[in-house]
Amino acid sequence: MRALCDGPLLGLVALVAFVACAPPALSPPEGEKTVKTPSNLTVDLPSRLTLKSKPAPELANPDGTLRISGVLARADEYLKREVSLRGYLLTAPKMPKERNTRAKSLVVTFSDNQAGEGALLTVKGVDHKMGKRLKVGQQYVVTGSLEQAMYGTQGVFSLTKVQTVKAFERAQKKAKR
Repeated sequence: MRALCDGPLLGLVALVAFVACAPPALSPPEGEKTVKTPSNLTVDLPSRLTLKSKPAPELANPDGTLRISGVLARADEYLKREVSLRGYLLTAPKMPKERNTRAKSLVVTFSDNQAGEGALLTVKGVDHKMGKRLKVGQQYVVTGSLEQAMYGTQGVFSLTKVQTVKAFERAQKKAKR
């Protein structure tokens, strides 16, 4: 039995594999018609469209902080880098309802303007002490790193520090001395 498998059967398998793996034919299959096109055929296409793109939003504020919309529009340059962004707090942190329950961190949303139009930044890592002091509609400077950006208008930011604009400006003046 073993001799049968080694000799003729092995040869038959090799022959089938060789024949079955023949390269495809380059000519069309028989029975299909080919369409001949005239060589002087011209195609009348509409004129080329020129798309106008919006200029990227302004990157920096006069005080040296960065704008949320500017950073999100240039997200590739700012991902995982520590930056200071200036923006308005749009949503208050949701504090746990039960007294003894504490979430590890709270999430808030910031924007370049009080109306929340344009780019939105979701800031994670706000602790409870900090969360109690934040007021919706106030402008703050948040320092941390951009973790994720979507569509150039939304982002997730990992917080290191949050300051009022006045506290940030005082610290900047002190650092220049």
